[in-house]
Amino acid sequence: MTSRLEQVRRVGRAWADELWRDRAPELRRYGLPSGFGSTEHAARLTEASDAEQLAREIRIADSSARERWYAITLREERRIQRRAAAFASEAELATAIVEHLRSSGHEVYQEVVGFGGVADIVATKDGRIIVVECKLYLGLDVMEQACRWKLASHETYVATPEPSGLFPVTVCKKLGLGVMLARKRHSFDDGALITEVDVREQAEARTEVSDANMPRLCVEQQTYAAAGSATGKHWSPFRATEKALREYVAEHPGVLCREALKAIPHHWNGKGAPTSRVRELIGKGAITGIRIDDTNGVRLYPIAAEEQRT
Repeated sequence: MTSRLEQVRRVGRAWADELWRDRAPELRRYGLPSGFGSTEHAARLTEASDAEQLAREIRIADSSARERWYAITLREERRIQRRAAAFASEAELATAIVEHLRSSGHEVYQEVVGFGGVADIVATKDGRIIVVECKLYLGLDVMEQACRWKLASHETYVATPEPSGLFPVTVCKKLGLGVMLARKRHSFDDGALITEVDVREQAEARTEVSDANMPRLCVEQQTYAAAGSATGKHWSPFRATEKALREYVAEHPGVLCREALKAIPHHWNGKGAPTSRVRELIGKGAITGIRIDDTNGVRLYPIAAEEQRT
């Protein structure tokens, strides 16, 4: 995209310094008469006795060509910019929002499970929680997703490219939702494609949020899954249990399964340690990095990375 845009601009700059006879083949592409610039035409103009007529014919042809070229160049640049400025996916849009929030000093967590389902982005700063739901189209579906998080965050936003009108933004304002707009454009300096994010509508600020509703955040959520991805991958309580169990077994090889589950925090409810469930998950490969030896009770041993690959 950028190379084509630069090509169009380069041709425009070069034309200013070229002689009209050298430009004739290119000018004909933009609507000049087919005979203009031909050998016969050049000879006729060169041999013309009326210098004023010669200058006028060159000036009219050159002006007409430039006007048409500028119009075509403008359409071409706009077409290229629209194509380049379109976000290919929600994941690409979410990446722009994540970078914007991080640059403004927020701690950013992605694909967070909580009170309102799975949030694309949760950002924290100065003890305040911001939730952002990303969508390529600003419609009722993303507004509904964002509204679920209003009781679990101090501010709730929807992020989208430039909306088609003011009405969706007005609806978001009525619902207490903020609107973040992300757009891509070409730099005026070097033509490079840059992404800009700004807040079109400020979210309704809530001073108090119940601790029970707040999302449970951990460092793994910052990088485990990319925000807006269509895979459905996210850091879950089960993954936290798996990680804690794997780390404990690595430090205590041969530990009894029930003892390991008593020693770590896990997401299973009830007093009894779910040994049979852990055994089943290890057998299916849902819990990795651990093997079972049941010759003397259900004992857990770590599996080295090399063994897992084989």
